[in-house]
Amino acid sequence: MVLDIDNSSLATHYDKGKPVQAILKATKYAHQHGAAVLFA
Repeated sequence: MVLDIDNSSLATHYDKGKPVQAILKATKYAHQHGAAVLFA
């Protein structure tokens, strides 16, 4: 799983400094099930 740090996993355009919760949940799920998580 590859995440875009600046616009989904750490902050959003609409709410500075707050990640999109659905992205965090999906990332945690993927990591718990053995997927590699990368940040671009």
